[in-house]
Amino acid sequence: MEKKLNTILLILAVTIAFIACSQDEQAKSTAIKKANSKYTFEYVRGISLTQPKRALKMIETGKKDGSMTNIEANYLMSMVYNNALRNYSKAANYAVAALNDPDINKYPEKERQLYNMASSQFYSCGNYVESLTMADKGIKLAYEHKDRKLMSQLLMTIGECHGEVGNMWHAINTFDRCIQIITEQLKKTPDWDTYFDLATVYSLKANSAIDINEYKLVIDMQPKYKKCLDKLNKLKEDVSGANDVANAGYYSLLSIAYEKSGNHAKARECFDNLLSTRTPLARRCIIRSALSAGDKAIQRGVEKNQRRGEDLDVARKRHRGLHLLQHHTHEQSPCAAGSRKI
Repeated sequence: MEKKLNTILLILAVTIAFIACSQDEQAKSTAIKKANSKYTFEYVRGISLTQPKRALKMIETGKKDGSMTNIEANYLMSMVYNNALRNYSKAANYAVAALNDPDINKYPEKERQLYNMASSQFYSCGNYVESLTMADKGIKLAYEHKDRKLMSQLLMTIGECHGEVGNMWHAINTFDRCIQIITEQLKKTPDWDTYFDLATVYSLKANSAIDINEYKLVIDMQPKYKKCLDKLNKLKEDVSGANDVANAGYYSLLSIAYEKSGNHAKARECFDNLLSTRTPLARRCIIRSALSAGDKAIQRGVEKNQRRGEDLDVARKRHRGLHLLQHHTHEQSPCAAGSRKI
């Protein structure tokens, strides 16, 4: 601010006022930081899906006032663009920027999770080579830190990449390895999150099997798949509605497998159970079941369900919650168990 200062007294008065104001602003800034201390990395991560605009503003503020490091800011920006805005290319760029930060070694847990995020995001962009590259680096760290959960998450993405380029049996074998790891993990941590991961892998494996007309494989895995869902449904959801998503995926996949195998009664039973779910993912699962099965009764069920005008539009976690409220989410096959978590 420029003013004409005509006297020494005025100069002195302005100087004193400026010093006082600066001290007051500094005190206010400190007070604000303390008051907003709860709006830290964990808080912003928690609203990355539901309040993306607010999250982005808070990240920018955190970078400016120094309450958030560049790594944390880029990590969170990657989550917001992945989870809520679904700009996977931009999300991947932020994840890579965080990984390339010279201080990344100071954040070992975030570094491991960033490889998981980047791998999933590159997969969602259709860049399978880069996705596999990130997954390989992440798995190396997972082995070093004995992080079995991260290993299973990265294997999911690796399996999906192989499936996308037509290596279905390689994908199925990868999902089997993932199932083995998660099953072992459940002996130590039989929580909702781990059961949801297992349901997700079962759905990915079933999708891959259906894509190559291996319907018997889907039916043979039904007992273990159903047992997993029974456990999942008895546990409190970490994300509201997630269990319905998992159930819808199961019934959709089984209805297709049974119908294609000639067991129309079981297909009809599974399809009726699918209609009973109230998940936003149900419409896509229902339509896929009808088109894949070619069953007139199922197709009539689709038409009836659509006439009811139920709100079944697609709304995905998350998850990988869904892993996005906790870690990351990206688009899967329409009837996969649910959003993958980052």
